Amino acid sequence: MNVILKKLVQEEVRNLIIRHQETIHALVKEMLVSEIRRAIRLEMPGLLDDRSDIGADAPTEKLTSNPPAVAGFSEPLPLPKPVLKNDPPASGNDSTQTDCRYLYAVAGSEKTMQPGSVGIEDAPVYTIASNGLSAVVHACSSQPYQSGDPEIARGWLLTHQRVVEAAFEQLGDIIPAGFDTLINGEGLLDPDEAVRNWLNTEHNVLISKLDRISGKQEYGVQIFWDPKQIADRISKENEAILCLNEEIRSKPEGAAYLYRQKLATMLKAEIEQEADRRFQSFYQIIQPAVDVLQVEKIRNTSEAEAHQMIMNLSCLLSPENRHRLGQELEIIDGMAGFSVKFTGPWPPYSFV
Repeated sequence: MNVILKKLVQEEVRNLIIRHQETIHALVKEMLVSEIRRAIRLEMPGLLDDRSDIGADAPTEKLTSNPPAVAGFSEPLPLPKPVLKNDPPASGNDSTQTDCRYLYAVAGSEKTMQPGSVGIEDAPVYTIASNGLSAVVHACSSQPYQSGDPEIARGWLLTHQRVVEAAFEQLGDIIPAGFDTLINGEGLLDPDEAVRNWLNTEHNVLISKLDRISGKQEYGVQIFWDPKQIADRISKENEAILCLNEEIRSKPEGAAYLYRQKLATMLKAEIEQEADRRFQSFYQIIQPAVDVLQVEKIRNTSEAEAHQMIMNLSCLLSPENRHRLGQELEIIDGMAGFSVKFTGPWPPYSFV
């Protein structure tokens, strides 16, 4: 009897597949298109900015390496490249040699700061001024800072960031340098002179960069939604999904299974489309409130977190526009199923 029942069920499934072959093909196509669109939407920000994920768990820590060029800032910053050797040490920088200068930032004035031994590995930080600019540096060798220990590397990055932010607070407009940017003394008796020479050589380009960010600060905007809440709302409001749910109730179990698969696919596609619509809508709301807007890579949230990130932005704006941006974000934060994380101000890491 079991064998007979099994054959009957198999025959029924085959008949269902034959009768609904066009529907099944359409569902497969719909799933593929949805996945491709989703992949493109998630990967495009990564093509704009492929920065390190170190510190991603800490929203108040904005760590960065050398950032790429950004729309409106097409020329790359003329910062010197790190001086690398073929066989770098396992960690640290040989402080017994000081023929190089580690660069933290360039300020748009000849103001000075001497905060003391607050640099990487407690190096004394100071400024070198020339021709209306100043470089925030510490003395070092030509060896890069490299370590196989992630905690040591993270500590260096955080120290670099703290010095940059101190320069931002004390000196005003600055161009942050990427981690491990070294200026070679080139055999000069005074390596500080190499820094002055570089400031003079690149003076016009540096001034142009500073003019573009003058009086502006960077803020981070991350928008999240609750996918379960969004799915529940779509299920209650979408006419096609409501009709399909009703149809499932009237079907035998074999057919109902296929219809439930169709329902899941339809709901997933609607959620993807809703994410696209919300992204475009929020972008249009935020863009007029900032001077420059940059889309960043979306960070995946863990399964334990109820909310999922759907938007990650870096915003450059003047302090007087912060209130306007905050008002727009408050409206989004008040929408059912959505939340906003707003951080800053930061030095303009993402825009130089």
